[in-house]
Amino acid sequence: QKRAEAGDEDTLRVLGYNFSAYMEMKYRRNLARPLLRWTDWALEVHEKGTVLPDSLPLPLQVVALGEVAIVTIPCEAFSSIGIRIREQSPFRVTIPAAYSNGYLGYIGASEDVGDREYMSAFYRYTRRPPFARPAGDAIVQKAVELLEKSQHAMIR
Repeated sequence: QKRAEAGDEDTLRVLGYNFSAYMEMKYRRNLARPLLRWTDWALEVHEKGTVLPDSLPLPLQVVALGEVAIVTIPCEAFSSIGIRIREQSPFRVTIPAAYSNGYLGYIGASEDVGDREYMSAFYRYTRRPPFARPAGDAIVQKAVELLEKSQHAMIR
């Protein structure tokens, strides 16, 4: 905080945020506070040797209406996930619908997860570990499986 108040340019970038030099220090501190909460939580988990789950149930659903299918995803899926689902879908029109049946944060495909920008560093604003590669890829794979099953069931 002292470095930021003195104008140190290195303090204007916090994982996931680019702070403007014109932002008041109080505002910057408030934006960075959740990162400190996550860091404290992660250190506590590490110090206690807590074993965290290596998976998280994520309910996907497919609704098919003729040549149109809707895939519900309970997160903010990066656009690459929606694009890949559409490209691999057997339906003429496929609509990936994010924020459906809950919200588990941002999830990107493997190529999207750099952990240095807001979206893939979003887990730091929660009390959970990051989604590891290939979380978004698994969403695409399962969505396409469900789409294929739905189309097959409609044909019979």
